[in-house]
Amino acid sequence: DELRDGVERALSIDPEDPTALEARAHYRYHIDNDLEGALSDLNRALHTAPGSSSIWNALGLVQGARGDNRAAEAAFKQAIALDPLDPVSHANLAIQYLDEMRMAEAKREIDTALSVDPSFDVALVARGRYQMQNGDVDRAVEDLLA
Repeated sequence: DELRDGVERALSIDPEDPTALEARAHYRYHIDNDLEGALSDLNRALHTAPGSSSIWNALGLVQGARGDNRAAEAAFKQAIALDPLDPVSHANLAIQYLDEMRMAEAKREIDTALSVDPSFDVALVARGRYQMQNGDVDRAVEDLLA
């Protein structure tokens, strides 16, 4: 309730504030399960802040949840182009690739994310999933527990 109220207060001051729109998109996606509302907020936010890698990353997550794999991949790649050293978008793109069984591409993104931050939890989960999908359960468990 506090998050929703804070976002609505921010948007009443500036309805095009990209940070507030991104925050509301996260709320709509994760709490309300309103993927279309989240998508709308993120697209509005991109009009004001087209160079925001976090908004592009969030767009990739929402598009993936909507089942639009091409749009998800494009959004993650745009986030990476804007901030190549941010492991978040690399790890999320890896998970998108794992969902599509694109193993070599997933491995490349996992390796990139872990080269930036060897302890990044999302990348370790992605690597654990990669190991599991390749049948190496022991290494998968090791990564997932890490």
